[in-house]
Amino acid sequence: TPMLVEYLKEPDGERWMDVTICQSLVGSLLYLSTWTRPDISYAVHLLCQKMHSPCQKDWAAAKRVLHYLKGTVEHKLVLNVSNDLILHAICDSSWADRPDGKSTMGLVIMLDNAVIMHRSVKQSLIATSTCEAEYTAISETVNQLEWLCHLMQELKVNCSLPIQIATDSAAALQLAENHAGKTRSKHILIRYMNVKEHVVNGFINIVKCMSDCNLADVLTKCLYKARYEFLRDGLGVTQAI
Repeated sequence: TPMLVEYLKEPDGERWMDVTICQSLVGSLLYLSTWTRPDISYAVHLLCQKMHSPCQKDWAAAKRVLHYLKGTVEHKLVLNVSNDLILHAICDSSWADRPDGKSTMGLVIMLDNAVIMHRSVKQSLIATSTCEAEYTAISETVNQLEWLCHLMQELKVNCSLPIQIATDSAAALQLAENHAGKTRSKHILIRYMNVKEHVVNGFINIVKCMSDCNLADVLTKCLYKARYEFLRDGLGVTQAI
């Protein structure tokens, strides 16, 4: 895998002297992860957070990503699209996994069976619960879907509605469907009211998925080899034929 599961738990250690070469390497990895290798997005995301003052641990982690890419050089992002151009998305969040208490969210948007957008980002606000972190991820996914639908309309491509968004959070799903809401959840509802609005007007349909099949999980945390490779294949990063 491109990143050890223990990476976030290990101490930083000494500061890496040659900052420029480390930043240059991570910048190149960022370009690659953005366009053709979503499977390294989370590892690169973590490294980017440390580039203001990288340490030896970060340099070793960046080289590990390179070793992973060398070992999977035949893997490419395969786009399998049929005549039915249907948008659907899946999102996930890893609650309070960062030292500053913030959460990491990941989203995958697919056109038919082809990944056309993916993101692995740290949430800007501190979520006070797993439900809030997952709901934030859903809200960000809705924003990206709105932009994609406008783009498709400009290209004269029909966008079938409602667009399905899959989440493995039963609490976030219930919150989106329960239009009355609860008093303790009002701060979430006010901040992300657009999710509920789009559910009501039929733009999106939020469904529950199994955690084991959540492709966005690979964008929110370090995983062991077997699960990582399973989700990587699901993203369409496979050996070129």
